[in-house]
Amino acid sequence: METTKVNICDFRADLSNYISANQPVTVIRRGKIVGHFIPSHGNLEAHLVTFKQSRTRIKNFPLAKRVVLEKIIGGLEKTKQYVGAMLEKMDKTS
Repeated sequence: METTKVNICDFRADLSNYISANQPVTVIRRGKIVGHFIPSHGNLEAHLVTFKQSRTRIKNFPLAKRVVLEKIIGGLEKTKQYVGAMLEKMDKTS
């Protein structure tokens, strides 16, 4: 998946445009990648597919960055479990 690279200042200034876009964005500060933004548009299934693809790419990161990213992923997995449980509750009550 090819991403657009954008400076962090430009990213902040045009955040609403990036949110409404369909393309992932690589955020750069002083020539180094500081993050990736992937708009989900409320489509949980598509977001999870993108998340799994990103997780595969993370395995190629240097160890120090990978440790931090794995902590973030752990938090996202807990969120996914919570959302799944909430959806099940909603299905049972409707």
